[in-house]
Amino acid sequence: METTWQNKLVRDVYQAAAQQCAPVIFGIKPSNLLTVDRQHARVLKSLIDATGLKARCLDHTTDRQVWFLFREEDLLPLLQDPANRDFICSYGYSKDMDMDHMLALLASHFRAYRTQAAVFPHEMGIFLGYPLGDVRGFIENNGRNYLCSGYWKVYENEKEARLTFRRYANVRKYAMDLIRSGAGFDPVRQYRRAILKKADPERKLFLRQTAAALNGSFSNT
Repeated sequence: METTWQNKLVRDVYQAAAQQCAPVIFGIKPSNLLTVDRQHARVLKSLIDATGLKARCLDHTTDRQVWFLFREEDLLPLLQDPANRDFICSYGYSKDMDMDHMLALLASHFRAYRTQAAVFPHEMGIFLGYPLGDVRGFIENNGRNYLCSGYWKVYENEKEARLTFRRYANVRKYAMDLIRSGAGFDPVRQYRRAILKKADPERKLFLRQTAAALNGSFSNT
């Protein structure tokens, strides 16, 4: 089977990832959920290789799979934050749990929810990088009385949240444009290398162009 991104199964996975996971692919969000048809899961490695992400399957059925895609270097500090850790410990996690065991427990809670054996695992919000205040607000208000809604329901710092949603929308559009243009996610590798190394003039130009594409203009919001 073809291993390039142009292969139809790979292309379908890339398109789903661009729609659902662009912020984590480009490193402006620690994680995202990716839902794909079961047949596409076997080519998920191509996406992982192209983007440098890590993946954990949270749930699967005969037809669909739900994957948790993340960058460990971005997610781990969030999970180690004392306030976040105290919150997730109220859902059965322990302060000495490592990343692998935390993700295993999250998957267990998520599967229980999907089979209607348990309520929704609200700690998911922390794993997805949502502000703790908004996660608590959602629980306390039963998902109502929010200030605004986008990638999550917002209960505080509305202005900052709206700017974040705009960034996510811009990077999603950029990712979709990459797929439509036939570039795949090759620019992701270039972008990640550029920000991890001392930028020479060529890299600086690439960074400016990429940053403009990702951030867009907030003056029109």
